[in-house]
Amino acid sequence: MAQNNHTALEVVAGYFENFVDTCSGCIYHCDLRHLLEDMGMPSHFLTKQYLDAVVDLVISHDEEHISFDRFFKFWKVVSRNGFERLDYTLQGLNELHRSFKLHDKDNDMHLNYQEFHQLFVTLELHREGPVEDFINQIDVDVDGSFSYKDCARVLGYTEMSKE
Repeated sequence: MAQNNHTALEVVAGYFENFVDTCSGCIYHCDLRHLLEDMGMPSHFLTKQYLDAVVDLVISHDEEHISFDRFFKFWKVVSRNGFERLDYTLQGLNELHRSFKLHDKDNDMHLNYQEFHQLFVTLELHREGPVEDFINQIDVDVDGSFSYKDCARVLGYTEMSKE
C-alpha cells in the first residue's frame, strides 16, 4: 500500500484546480459551493447566507474571482477550527455584513464616523470607556473612514481577513 505524502496545500490545490478559470487562475464565486462540497463540507452548512459570508471573506469588494492563496488561507481556518466554529464565525460576520450594509448609506463599503458609531450601537458592542475613544483607536490613519475589513478586524475576525 502506497503511503500518502501529499501536503494539505497539495490536496486543497488539487480540488481547487477542478474549478479554476484558465484565464485568471482563480475560481468564480459561483463555483465555491461545488468546491466546498467536493472537499467534504456538509451540505447543510452551504446555505446562500453562509456562502455569501465566505465570499465576503475571501474576495475584495471589486473582485469577481477567488484566488487560491485566499481560498487556502480560509480553508486552513476551517481545518483548524472545524465547520461548527466556522459556522459560528460566519454567523457573526453575516450579522456584521447586514449591519454594515444598513449603515453604509453611499454603498462604498466604507463607513464614516457617524455611520460607524451607529454600527457600533446597533451591534451592541461594549467597550471600556466612551465609544469615541474606541473609534479613535481604530481609525489609525485618521481619515474618518472605516472599511468592512477594518470592522471585521476590530471584531476579532482577523484570521480570515482578506489581506
